[in-house]
Amino acid sequence: MERQRRPKIKKQTFGEGSRDAELPYHIELKREMFSSLDRVLEELTLKCQQLHALAEKYAFLIPLNRLDDKYKCQIA
Repeated sequence: MERQRRPKIKKQTFGEGSRDAELPYHIELKREMFSSLDRVLEELTLKCQQLHALAEKYAFLIPLNRLDDKYKCQIA
């Protein structure tokens, strides 16, 4: 009775990806560009949300009477 051998399977490390299904260069380039754009848009959205939250937090510092056109300054 012969012993059957199992084929060795190499464990993939993170970021190595699948080697069986390599994409053509132009598709891989497009995928990388879109993923970069997604990251940039995500960062911009986050920064805008943080800026908006900061503006709401310190909104009390803006004198509302200066924003009103009918307001007349009286120094007396």
